[in-house]
Amino acid sequence: MAQRRFKKKKLFLGLMLGGLLLKVFRIWFISFNPFFLYHTTNKILMACAVLVSAAVVEDDLDDENASESNKKSLADKTIKSSISQTGREDQTDSPRINNSHWFISGLSLGCFMFLQWVFCSEVSVLCRWCGTPYPNRGPVPNPHGLLVLLSSALGLLIALLQPNLAYQTIGLVITFLSTLFLLYTRSYPCFIAGLLLIFFLSLSGPALYQRACQSAPAPTILVALATKMLGGLSFVWVTGYNFLPYGVYMRERTDIVILVAVVTIFIGLFSYKLIPIPECFTFGVLSTSKENKLIKVIIACLFLLGAAGFAFRYPNLVKKITNKSERDTLTVGVWAFRLGYKNDGLPNLDAAVELIRNTDADVFSIIESDASKPFIGNNDNCAFLEEALGWYCDFGPSTKDHTWGVMLLSRYPIIGSQHHLLPSPEGELAPGISAVIDVGGENIEVVTAHFGNDGDDLDRKLQAQYIANLTQRSELPLLYVGYLTSAPGSRDYNELLSNGGLQDIDPTDTDRWCLYIMYKRLVRLGFARISRGLLSDTEVQLGRFALSSLDIEGEAERITTTSDEGVSEKTRFSSFFGEDNNSDDSKLHSYHMGTPKYFIRNLKTGVN
Repeated sequence: MAQRRFKKKKLFLGLMLGGLLLKVFRIWFISFNPFFLYHTTNKILMACAVLVSAAVVEDDLDDENASESNKKSLADKTIKSSISQTGREDQTDSPRINNSHWFISGLSLGCFMFLQWVFCSEVSVLCRWCGTPYPNRGPVPNPHGLLVLLSSALGLLIALLQPNLAYQTIGLVITFLSTLFLLYTRSYPCFIAGLLLIFFLSLSGPALYQRACQSAPAPTILVALATKMLGGLSFVWVTGYNFLPYGVYMRERTDIVILVAVVTIFIGLFSYKLIPIPECFTFGVLSTSKENKLIKVIIACLFLLGAAGFAFRYPNLVKKITNKSERDTLTVGVWAFRLGYKNDGLPNLDAAVELIRNTDADVFSIIESDASKPFIGNNDNCAFLEEALGWYCDFGPSTKDHTWGVMLLSRYPIIGSQHHLLPSPEGELAPGISAVIDVGGENIEVVTAHFGNDGDDLDRKLQAQYIANLTQRSELPLLYVGYLTSAPGSRDYNELLSNGGLQDIDPTDTDRWCLYIMYKRLVRLGFARISRGLLSDTEVQLGRFALSSLDIEGEAERITTTSDEGVSEKTRFSSFFGEDNNSDDSKLHSYHMGTPKYFIRNLKTGVN
């Protein structure tokens, strides 16, 4: 019996240390789980999981058989000894499993597993919950993610050394206050509160697990897994409420979900405090000093390995590419990213980096980019693209604002930005970013937004008015690269043009939906559409604009052409997606819909 409990404790330690190891892996792979990046690694992981599970089950069966064989021989001796001394059977020599507390044990353990999934499976998630606009971005994944790893490691270490700390009332009060700060504040106060919550989760894990071991195993584990899955589904509902049944009741209720989970853990710990734990169920009693020292060394090594990962990645953040400021053109792109997954369900970040590079763009708006949610994988697409491209990245609004996210990537420095939650009284929340970019000494404002679903007419009307008011007030050269969910010539489209002071880059192209590039106080030079390929279900749109002192008033004299003839090299789009390129990537992604188009001066006035 003692040997089996000892194995359960080792199994839990393996799970907790494995969680730390997963964080370290994801640090080195810039937030992505390396085992889910490719079909091959995924199959290897699943095969290993099956083998390990089979080994654990076989080991338990061997222990059960050994226990049964010893039970008869020990039972007679124990009964006779007890009767001879007290006149009755002594039932206090071996601890009994308490079958009356399995529900609260499973419920609290499930809430622990759920919150671990939300906040502790990847170190950058907390930063995305607390992030703020430029220039004061608040905590960022590198280097602040290292503090998340440190909180997890310290919590687990202290839990093994002082397991009773998880039951202290003052600790529960601090954790509850930290949860409130996490939910209702921004920037560093939010981040510090999140660190305390993560520390508490690691601290309380062993206490919750040892109580689960003391309860009836089958119903306890069943309730725990069901609770974790219910929590995961609730996170789908709070963001995707517009597409799910009874979504109105879960709309933007992340705070309620998190608070209920935290309070449930408190109830579990408090109920455990009232019920004495037999010594053989505690974590430290069967661990030797040698084993404790080994665990400390493992935790320290994992932390140092994670720190090394951040140090290895850091040069990619400080070495930004700004050597194109001498160019006379600015190329912008917009793409509905679909949360960073390819059509086959695997992450598409490496291929996305190559696609963006091959477009020769300077600014890119990425729509539906917030994957820092547990049911999407807790992936930080912004951190990956920012480091891989060597660009600046503005992620917004924060993950806890219940949107699918927008992201603004820029080769040039972002000197200031604002995050917007567009009016959404009926449907899904619509995010937006307005940023000022320093392009070779000239400030240009870029606005991007993800309008709501086309079925929510009032939302789209109010959102178009909001963006129109935003662009109309700007006195800088401005670009709108976003997601409109309306056809050309529609009410919302005309709202941006008539009241927002914008111009469509190609008003003759009526075969568009959702993605648009609009501008004011700039000179358009070209427009291109790139087919979707396998990376997403939407195309990429590119717009090229002049930065030199060309005559803006003369734009009406420009003519449209799809031929390169008479178009200067600096105006032409990348040939990578043209007909002459026979590479595999260009076959998947190529110019289509009669583009590229160039807007050049009439021959009477000269050529661009």
